Amino acid sequence: ADINIGAHAYAGNLRSWKNRVMSRVTHVILESGGSVTGNFLSGKSEREIRKLKNTGIDVALLFHGSDIRQAALHQRTVADSPLTESGAYWDAVRRNAELNLHLAQSFDGPIFVSTPGLLAHVPHSIWLPLVIDSNRFSYDHPVLERKRPIVIHAPSNPQMKGTAKIEPILEKLDSEGIIEYQRLSNIPHAKMPDFIATADIVVDQVVLGDYGVLQCEAMAAGRLVLASVNVAQEFVPDLPVIHTTASTLEGLIRDAVTRRRDEFIEFASKGPGYIRAHHSPTTAAKILAENLHLI
Repeated sequence: ADINIGAHAYAGNLRSWKNRVMSRVTHVILESGGSVTGNFLSGKSEREIRKLKNTGIDVALLFHGSDIRQAALHQRTVADSPLTESGAYWDAVRRNAELNLHLAQSFDGPIFVSTPGLLAHVPHSIWLPLVIDSNRFSYDHPVLERKRPIVIHAPSNPQMKGTAKIEPILEKLDSEGIIEYQRLSNIPHAKMPDFIATADIVVDQVVLGDYGVLQCEAMAAGRLVLASVNVAQEFVPDLPVIHTTASTLEGLIRDAVTRRRDEFIEFASKGPGYIRAHHSPTTAAKILAENLHLI
């Protein structure tokens, strides 16, 4: 991005920012049903879309995950879907996703999703892959050469990642001396490359069926990645992530440490090439340019 503006600065200069958008911008991508000329979560995206288009601005939508993932479909395709959970938090997640789906269904422009598993949730959507700076995650550190491998889990949202199912297994394996478990919390994103570099295995989530930023960064670093990715693999069968559920996690880690080290080392080595092929800035720019009619 040429300009990054934080929420505080955005709110403090809303009028000038709105004028800048309306007078100088040619294309707008609204993320997660949010806004570029008002409150970030105004819930008035349809009105804003009309206003932008009437000004001559081309508009697209972009969704990332729980903001659009539909509970009923997810429950049918992912056995351990967290969207079956009850409570105010999950009610809000489901309600927001339904509102965003309604917005997407009534929209007549390009709709992007940042993970392949979301293609089934958003009709006529286009996969806009996450962009990973491979150079930041390029390491010569060997993987799975320690007798006791380091396993990390870094849940940005423990409820959505299935941390309550993951952590007892990793703590058990740590107590047995099979692995060294490290849970990462509140780590600035700029420091994540250093932590990923020291790991052998990255366990992201076991309940979503898709892959996101942490898995991409771990693949770029050549780490062995374990996560629930059955839905994503329908669209990218060459994905170098081992599909993992809560019931298979322990067995896979024991295999990686004892019986199948060489096999898993070879599998992890495919990660950097996959990220360069699918998640480069050039790939994302080409998709944006083609669908926003910039070329």
